[in-house]
Amino acid sequence: MKKLLIAAVMLAAVSVNGFAYSFFVGGELGIESITPNKGDSNTTFSVSPYVGYLLNDKSDISIGFSYSDNGTVDPDAEDKDESSFGVTLAYEYAIASVDKLTFYISPTLTYTSTSVKDGDAYSSYEIAVAPNVQYALSERVGLIATLGFAGISYEAIEDGDSTFTFGANGNDTITSIGFYFNF
Repeated sequence: MKKLLIAAVMLAAVSVNGFAYSFFVGGELGIESITPNKGDSNTTFSVSPYVGYLLNDKSDISIGFSYSDNGTVDPDAEDKDESSFGVTLAYEYAIASVDKLTFYISPTLTYTSTSVKDGDAYSSYEIAVAPNVQYALSERVGLIATLGFAGISYEAIEDGDSTFTFGANGNDTITSIGFYFNF
């Protein structure tokens, strides 16, 4: 009986250790305010949490949710407010690692629904590939930056109009910065 109890405790310890650091959470929080000379004033607030699972030491999958609220003040016309909600599925694969810095390639699939106050509502679908850079602050906490993207998107507006876009943003700007926490 004592050997069976010891074996059960050892099996439980191995099982728990096998799930250590397998799940992670992260997110981004953004605010942007633009007021050009004699033009529209635009303020955007966004929040984008996500949760993921480490498949192995080089790859992971995640699902993220996003909400943004965008207000535009036009001195010559009516103000415009819009809000968006989105869902993103992502896969990340580590292509190189140097000390605490890891470079990833990340294909994503995104659905976003946007409603405009007193106006149109539309949905968009996007397939994209983006390079990411992660910096491990500790064994469990780190920062992540997305550096541009390449992809295709389809946008369907309620009144029947739609757009299809293929593009890339390959400039040197960081399109987002966030954090992650491994469990």
